[in-house]
Order: sequence, then C-alpha cells, then structure tokens
Amino acid sequence: MVNTDQQMDEWELSERPLTLLMRQDLNTVPPDMPLVMVFTRFLSAGCEDLVVIDAEGRFLGVITALDLIATVGPTAGVRSRRRGTCIECLVQQGKITARDVMGRHHITISAEGTVGEAIRLMERNRYGDLFILDDDGRVTGRISACDIIGHFCRGCDLV
Repeated sequence: MVNTDQQMDEWELSERPLTLLMRQDLNTVPPDMPLVMVFTRFLSAGCEDLVVIDAEGRFLGVITALDLIATVGPTAGVRSRRRGTCIECLVQQGKITARDVMGRHHITISAEGTVGEAIRLMERNRYGDLFILDDDGRVTGRISACDIIGHFCRGCDLV
C-alpha cells in the first residue's frame, strides 16, 4: 500500500509545469528549405527531428527520419506521400522543400500545460514526445517520454 506522503509527492510531480522540464534546444528549419539542405541539416543535428517553423516562429510541422525515408523510398516508410527513386533525383528536381516532407499531425501542448497533461496526451495519441507552443502558436520547447521518466525518477530519488 502507498502511503499518503508518497501519493502526494507523485501528484505534485505530475502537476509541475512543463516549462520546468522542456528542452529548448530545438532544431528548426523554414518551410521553404530545399530538400538537400533538409537532409544535411538532419544529419548535422544528429538525426534529431527537425521542427518546421514560419518566419514568426510558429509551429508548422515536424520532419522525422521516417518522413525522409518515405521521401526517397516510398515503400520503406509508412507515411509515404511521394514517389521518388533516389535522393539524387529529388535533389536535381530542386522543387521539394521542408514543407513537402514534414508531418503536420504532430501532437502539441500549451506552454501552460502540466507534466500530467503531457502524459495523458502521449498515452492517448501514442506519441513519445510533444512540442510546446505559446499562445501565439510559437514553439517554445519539446518534452519527451524520456524527459518525464527522468523527472519522476529524480523526484523519487531513484537516480
């Protein structure tokens, strides 16, 4: 049986604001970035997702490794939208941009959200990370399931 103090600690951990946990070191790209530059940026960012933002910093979408694979090999990815045979062919065309390959359905949460709200969104939507937006739709950070697990482990003195 869990004692009341432990239940209170767990509740307090889940009610903490996301701003205490979110990572602000996002890899952002503009929607008009050519595909060749998107690939280069993705690799230089350590294969981290790229956040596509407009000139005012508003969230437009996300480019994941699967989005890039689907672009060059439609049968390799599950969200294929384009028929392409090779990176060179797509680069030579020069018409494909970040906007064309980004996923638009990533889950976001308000900057006023709590850790508990983030967990519920991740669980309901089966996403391991969320992008945090301010009231104007600008990306202020990102939180992952790993960030939350670390938060709970530190709060319970497990690490």
